[in-house]
Amino acid sequence: MECVVLDIEKPPPEKLYTRFGVVLSTNCIHATRTCFPGGIGFLVEFTKNMLWFGMVFGLLEGWWLFSDGRDHVLADEAFWEQSMKGAGFEHVAMTGGSSKEAKTVRIITAFTEEAKTGPPQSWIRENWERSAVETVAFDTPDGDSLLIHGGVHVMLSRKGIRPKEVKHLLQHGVLPISVDYRLCPAANILHGPMTDVLTAYKWVRTLLPSLKLKASPILDIDSDRVAVVGWSTRGTLALSSSWAVAEPQSVKVPDVILAFCSPTDYQDECKFRLIRCYHVPPSKRATGGWMCPSDPRSDIILCVNWRGEMLPVLRNGLPSPETVRPDERHKFECLPLPLEEEITRFGPYAQIVSGAAQSPTYIVHGTKDDLIPWQQSVRTYEALQNAGIASNITILQDQPHLFNLFSDVTGENWQAVEKAYEFVLQRL
Repeated sequence: MECVVLDIEKPPPEKLYTRFGVVLSTNCIHATRTCFPGGIGFLVEFTKNMLWFGMVFGLLEGWWLFSDGRDHVLADEAFWEQSMKGAGFEHVAMTGGSSKEAKTVRIITAFTEEAKTGPPQSWIRENWERSAVETVAFDTPDGDSLLIHGGVHVMLSRKGIRPKEVKHLLQHGVLPISVDYRLCPAANILHGPMTDVLTAYKWVRTLLPSLKLKASPILDIDSDRVAVVGWSTRGTLALSSSWAVAEPQSVKVPDVILAFCSPTDYQDECKFRLIRCYHVPPSKRATGGWMCPSDPRSDIILCVNWRGEMLPVLRNGLPSPETVRPDERHKFECLPLPLEEEITRFGPYAQIVSGAAQSPTYIVHGTKDDLIPWQQSVRTYEALQNAGIASNITILQDQPHLFNLFSDVTGENWQAVEKAYEFVLQRL
C-alpha cells in the first residue's frame, strides 16, 4: 500500500492518471478554493445552514478556506448549480423531496454533457423567484390578505424593511417577518393598524411554526421567543403590542421590543406634528422615497400636519369621498380633537405610565429628527425605568428621522443599530 497526499486544489501528479476510475472524498471537500476540472462530480451537501455547524466546525481553519464569493461555507442549491455550470459542467442535477431532511441535505451531481431528457429543474431560477422572501396570508377577513411597516399609518407596505437589518437578524438565527396592515384614514388607528398588528403577532405566536416555508433559511421556528421591531410609526405599533396583547386568555407579551425614531406621546405639545400597501408611483418622483405633493396619500399627510389634524384622522379615520355629500364636506375642514382618554388608548407613553406595558424595550432616536421630538423617547425611557421594566436608550447626536436611510461614513449609526439589536438578541 502506498499513501500519498492528493491536493485537489492542484492538478494531480501524472503518475496518478488512469490509475483510478473513482476518487472518493469525505468531509470538507467544499472547503477547497478550486477543483481540477473534468469528469463527473458528486457531492453530498448541506444546502441549509444549521447554526451548530458553525459553532463546532467553525473552529477549524479549513471550514473558512472558501474564496468563491459565498457568504457562508454552506451554500444553497442555486449557488452550486451556478458554480458548477460556470466551471464548465453542462448539466447539474440534485435530489429532492418533501421531508425536512431532503430539503436540508442533497446529493448534487454535475455532468460534462447536457441532459438528454427534458429541461432540468433550475435552482438558479427558483432561487431568484423566491428571493429568500415568502408571502403568507395570516388573516383574511372580507377576502383581504393582511400581511407591519411605517408611513405615518397612511402609506407604504411590508416591503419597506431594511435589508441590512434583515441579514443581521438571519445571521443570528432570527427569522424576520414583515406584515401589512389596513391603512388610515380608511380605518382608524385602533381598528386598523393596531388591530391588524395584534392579529399578526398572535399568528406568529400560534400558527407560524406549523407552516412549511419554502424560503426560510431557518429550519425550526421557535414561537416561544418573539421580538417586535419598528421604525417611526411602525415602532409605535411595536410598542402597542406590549399592552394590547396583555389580556386574559391571550398569548404572552413580546419578549422584547425595539423602536427607532418613533412617536410615543400623542399627548405631547407637538401632537399636531407628527388601503393597504401604498407607494407613490415612480412617475411622480417621490421625495425621500415616499412623499410627493401631487400624490393623494402624500397630500393627506401634508394636509393634516399643516392643519394640525393628525390626531382626529388617526383616531376617527375619514370617510370615502364618494360617501360624503357636497353640503357635508365643510364638516371635515376643522376636525375636533379626540378626548384625552381616547388618545391614551393608542399612546405608548400613557400606557406605560398607567402600568399596562410589560415588555423589555430599547429605544433609538436622533436629535435632529424634525418629525418626532427626541425628548419624547427620553420621557418614555424614564417612564419605563420608573415602571421597573428592563429598558435602554440610545440618543444619536445630530441624526435625522430615519437616519439609516442616509450615508453612514463613520459607521457610528450602524454601531448604534447593532447595540440595539444586541439588547434584543440577549432576550431571545
